[in-house]
Amino acid sequence: MKIVNFLSLVDRDKCIGDRLCEKACPTSAIKVIEKKARVDEERCVACTKCVEVCCENAVSMAPREHPLNIFMNTEAADQAEIADLCANARCSPDQLYCACTGTLAREVAAAILAGAESPEDIILMTGAGSGCGIYCMGAIFTMFKAAGIMIPMVNTPEEAEQAVAAMRYPPEGIRGMTSGSRAADYGFGFPDYYARANQDLLTVCQIETKQGVENAEAIAAVDGVDVLFIGPSDLTLNLGCYKKLDHPEFRKCLQRIVAACRSTGKQGGILLGSPTDIPGAIDDGLTFIALGV
Repeated sequence: MKIVNFLSLVDRDKCIGDRLCEKACPTSAIKVIEKKARVDEERCVACTKCVEVCCENAVSMAPREHPLNIFMNTEAADQAEIADLCANARCSPDQLYCACTGTLAREVAAAILAGAESPEDIILMTGAGSGCGIYCMGAIFTMFKAAGIMIPMVNTPEEAEQAVAAMRYPPEGIRGMTSGSRAADYGFGFPDYYARANQDLLTVCQIETKQGVENAEAIAAVDGVDVLFIGPSDLTLNLGCYKKLDHPEFRKCLQRIVAACRSTGKQGGILLGSPTDIPGAIDDGLTFIALGV
């Protein structure tokens, strides 16, 4: 539980709209609209990150008129499912997950069962991650069973093979091992994790250059590659039609990537800027879709 007594306040005369605050905000509470930052009071958790990054001192913290209570009712969730989620994350339901807010593992698990799909959702539903955001985020990703890595600028099948190998322990790959570190729970439960580590993976190769498109078929054919993900900004920049997603050259590349995925049983993905773009992407044959800015 977290009681938020403060709120980010923007001095519009000082704000230059450089978006540093927007990028730093863990809950998307602050957005730059028409070159001025604006704060969504319902999403602001007073993490102060926007204040820390603003070089113009345009952002400050002000007392809320009414405190915002962030609380996850764990009693309403299925306790057996909470226990299973925590067990899979190698933690106890009563383990402290966020020291800054006092959030327990069971609260994070209950939020996931209630529909949380991202760390941003976890912050808004439990408060965890709204403090320093350093020590709890790894644990939160573990609860989400994060086992995928997106590799940028994959241009050749050889690079794709290197990416696949780097994600796997020997003899299948070259991933380094340490079972005694904090990230590995100091060895507790590591044998069980190691037994399935090479199977519970998602390897996403970003196709962001003309060379990557030309090698799309060979990259998709690499065993262990799961997704060819189109980086639209970098790819259109590389093609000379920056952010023109309707440009014939970009459309041609997209179709080639989708065809490569279909022929190898892999998934094609893309980053979109608006929910209204999703139907068109699905029609294009893309099935691994990220939504952002």
